[in-house]
Amino acid sequence: MQRTPPKPTLIQGQSVSEPDLTSSTTKVGSNSDDFNITMRANKRSRLNDSPVNEPDPAVHPEFTAFKTELLEIFSKWKTGQKQLVTEDSLRHIIKQELGTTIKETIKELVADQLSSINERLDCFHNSLQFFNQKFEEIKSQLVERDSIIANLQADNERLKSNANDLTTRLGVVEQHLRESNIEINGIPEHKSENLANTLINLSAAIGSPLNDKDILQITRIAKLNKDSDRPRSVIAKLQSPRQRDTILAAVVNYNKKNPQDKLSSHHLGIAGHRAPVFVSEHLSPANKQLHAATRKLAKETSYKFVWIRNGRIFVRKDVDHDSIYIRNADTLKRLKNSPPLSVSSQSGN
Repeated sequence: MQRTPPKPTLIQGQSVSEPDLTSSTTKVGSNSDDFNITMRANKRSRLNDSPVNEPDPAVHPEFTAFKTELLEIFSKWKTGQKQLVTEDSLRHIIKQELGTTIKETIKELVADQLSSINERLDCFHNSLQFFNQKFEEIKSQLVERDSIIANLQADNERLKSNANDLTTRLGVVEQHLRESNIEINGIPEHKSENLANTLINLSAAIGSPLNDKDILQITRIAKLNKDSDRPRSVIAKLQSPRQRDTILAAVVNYNKKNPQDKLSSHHLGIAGHRAPVFVSEHLSPANKQLHAATRKLAKETSYKFVWIRNGRIFVRKDVDHDSIYIRNADTLKRLKNSPPLSVSSQSGN
């Protein structure tokens, strides 16, 4: 059984065409330049009885131009095919695009951060200017306060100097008011005592007798220390400072002459326990404190002599040294820190 139809018998003058156009195209277009262009392998011969078609002279130039245009398009397409994107070029392009995008993003972020930083710097600058202004105000106030304090300190020093001067003058006045007074310590107290007679007996005992007219006033004064069991002091105002000095000198002479029987309560006609009696100038409260401090310092520094003359306090280291006038507490400080001058060294200078 014959399934494949027989090949047709060709008429003379006809050509045989390839049924498989693909194979025909491949054979003809084996050249790379002819790829994807279908070209006919062989042109069929026209039949003897076919009329000869001569090209139209008017149509031929347009066909030639069209053919040229097609060739140019094909050439450009082929060039574009050669310039197809490779993997490396694609990676480079992506990297370039990503780099550009990242740069823009970073630039925007940095711009935002710089803007925020600039705002903070502006705030900080404003705050700094504010604090600087306040600092200058405080500085100006401190300078003004320092000036005021300096003036106040100068005024204070001046006032202290004036106060010390006034205190000294007041002490001099107080002591001057006591220039005719004597102070007697150690006289026992009795309810029925007669202080004027007691003083008259004392003056008779020391060899410098007084009478009632010589005693202008006599009384006991309050104790500085109320807890002390010593009797209160007796203050007597005499006619004059000379009379006072006479009594004081007589007491000193009596005690020197009678070292074993110094002036006591028995010499005043007072019965009972024998108590020593001391007679001295009547000092002001400030001078009393200074005299007590001087006696204490004299014991600490081995000064042998402390005495009072006309309300002034003197000390002497011994018979070979000169006397020192204790004017105030500052003199005591200097006396404590500096050695005393001897009489011979002072005369040699």
